[in-house]
Amino acid sequence: MKKITNSLIKKILNKLIEESEVDLERLRHETNHALHTVEWLYQIEKKPAPFLVASALLHDCDRFFKRRRPKNKFTDYISYKKEHSKNSAAIAGKILKSIGKSELAKKTAQIILLHEFGGTREADLIRDCDSLAFFDKNHLDYYLKTESKEKLAKKIKFMTDRMSIKAKQILKNIR
Repeated sequence: MKKITNSLIKKILNKLIEESEVDLERLRHETNHALHTVEWLYQIEKKPAPFLVASALLHDCDRFFKRRRPKNKFTDYISYKKEHSKNSAAIAGKILKSIGKSELAKKTAQIILLHEFGGTREADLIRDCDSLAFFDKNHLDYYLKTESKEKLAKKIKFMTDRMSIKAKQILKNIR
């Protein structure tokens, strides 16, 4: 199972990097965040199904592309997050199909569509792993360089508020 998962991660990352439209610093940050989200998935789930690994790796995949609409073009943060989830779900489905993993595309896209707010066990799990990865591994340092302190404070509140009780307990131990 682990060998299959490692192969899947490599294929997905290679495709994302190959098609990415962002600068090297952003590419490095987004790739690290995706991998840290997968690390948190393995810490919480132990033997996650391949569709969960794909969901963790691709949950923010629209951030690898410049076609995104800027946050300031939305009336509120929730609208932005909904479009981000929708775009990432669509891109994830295309990427999985392009690497011959069509069987994972539908389930992965469904989870990614819900990953910002949860709603199913799988979406809640990816949401928590995403939040934990955000707080871990110096991702806050990247955001301090790219966002104002006020925007970062709002993002921290959003990421914390959406976490499950279990994830909040884990968070206490990493900071």
